[in-house]
Amino acid sequence: MAEIHTNLDPLPREIRDGMIAMGVFGLMSSASTLSLMLFITYRMVFWRRYYDHPIATNQIFVLIYNLLLADFQQALSFVFSFYWISKDKLVGPSPACFAQGWLIQIGDVSSGLWVLAIAVHTFINLVGQRTIKQRTFVIAVVALWIFCLFLTAIGPLLSKDDFFIPAGAWCWMNETHENERLYLHYLWIFISQLGSLVIYISVFFFLRGRLANSSKLQNAALILRTARYMVVYPFAYVFLTLPLAAGRVSSMAGKRPPLVFFPVAGTLMASCGIIDVVLYLTTRKALVRSSVGAKGSGNGLTRFRTNESARREARGQSFRLGEIRDEEEEDRLPVGNGAPLGGTIVVSKSIVMSADSFQESGRSHRSDSLQSLVINKEEFPHNPWLK
Repeated sequence: MAEIHTNLDPLPREIRDGMIAMGVFGLMSSASTLSLMLFITYRMVFWRRYYDHPIATNQIFVLIYNLLLADFQQALSFVFSFYWISKDKLVGPSPACFAQGWLIQIGDVSSGLWVLAIAVHTFINLVGQRTIKQRTFVIAVVALWIFCLFLTAIGPLLSKDDFFIPAGAWCWMNETHENERLYLHYLWIFISQLGSLVIYISVFFFLRGRLANSSKLQNAALILRTARYMVVYPFAYVFLTLPLAAGRVSSMAGKRPPLVFFPVAGTLMASCGIIDVVLYLTTRKALVRSSVGAKGSGNGLTRFRTNESARREARGQSFRLGEIRDEEEEDRLPVGNGAPLGGTIVVSKSIVMSADSFQESGRSHRSDSLQSLVINKEEFPHNPWLK
């Protein structure tokens, strides 16, 4: 047989210890992803308190939100480990076994496809320098979830036997369904892993090549560092998911890993949620500043234009990054829906701050790729930006 698919009653010690680790990391990932989703949902509903534009219209945030939802389902499946520990056995078919198998299937596949979706979106914005129409984007999001549900439900619906049964250290597809394992799971996991790596590495070298050919670009190191941060996401995903996928494929080839391999690989999988949350928290500040209208303090209101408004503004009021001189070097490469069109990287100037706040501050405030100014045209009659 390719793998161990029998009931474990009682649980071997190595499996029991492994289930404790999987359960702990699964619980941490479930709690962190759920908490972050609730926080983002709150900001989506009450966006007027924090932003100048609805956060739900920002495509990058929506993609990250869906990735967190996928990670939550995946992490929740490993919380079932505590149930099996309490019973001191892993048996199926049973309602608990079916639920765990369902959550693992939809969680694994959907998390991989959403990582790939974020990579594709980044490629379109940075390399193609295009934006996706909101209607097209919404249709794509719905279609991707329908596809994930299809890959999860089609097996149990067409199976003539018990589809989700004990498989190693948790419940998953019956070993008699090797074709289903390949076409409903492994294929899409490897497409997501390979596709994400290829896309992000292509984006990285594209930006590095453009920066190398732009001798006037002042903040090349900063933009290149941003590109390196983007590569972290697919590498983290591949590092956490590849061991289990490789082990399963090895099992199909007749080389079964030792029993203890599954809880170790499962613990890595259970960590996906909390790792994605940490990555989001470390990049959120830059994402908010460059993609969403974050309200300022005092008399002024700093607006960071997004979507169509940013692109329209960029066409009429733009200048090359190579001409920027900023002591604090706080420029950022436009990311997301506000990415500029055309062959050059542009920075938009929008007149949004009050004149009083401008006089009090004594200088304009720069944030990421957008610079906001507030002045009266009468005070600067010769300023070309105000004509």
